[in-house]
Amino acid sequence: MSNGPIYIPIQETTIARLISQKRTPDEAIEKVIDRLCERPARLQAPPKTQVRSKYVIVFLGQEVTAETLSKVFAEFIDVLGEAFPEVLDNLSKVKTRNRQFLARCKELIHPYSPHLPTHRTKSGWWISKNIGQEDLIRALKKCCSIADLEYGDDLVFRARP
Repeated sequence: MSNGPIYIPIQETTIARLISQKRTPDEAIEKVIDRLCERPARLQAPPKTQVRSKYVIVFLGQEVTAETLSKVFAEFIDVLGEAFPEVLDNLSKVKTRNRQFLARCKELIHPYSPHLPTHRTKSGWWISKNIGQEDLIRALKKCCSIADLEYGDDLVFRARP
């Protein structure tokens, strides 16, 4: 078998995402791919525990759980930021009717209702504590759209009774 180049069709958006993951301008795309291929090991689900949280998001095999919608969304934002930081930047530009899904600035979450509660994630993003299940699902679907992932396959949300 030859070690020469092979040519396969790749979408421009995929190439752009690979280039955005370069740590230095001269880092070869092959090195970026090698580094990113190591990431799934970090994204594997932790060992199962006996704790059953009310809300579960399964993202690329990793379970994110919490007792409230805002907490599960905050945890998911931190996990997503590890895997696809550019998705969070793009998601922060998306506005719903009354607010943004997330922002670097607390005041942008509820610009017309500043009295509503917010939550700061471990990675420094602000989200609304006043998020409902439909809003969360809308945000998760938008994340999938931005990251070219499949909602219901790569990312699944479940609410336990």
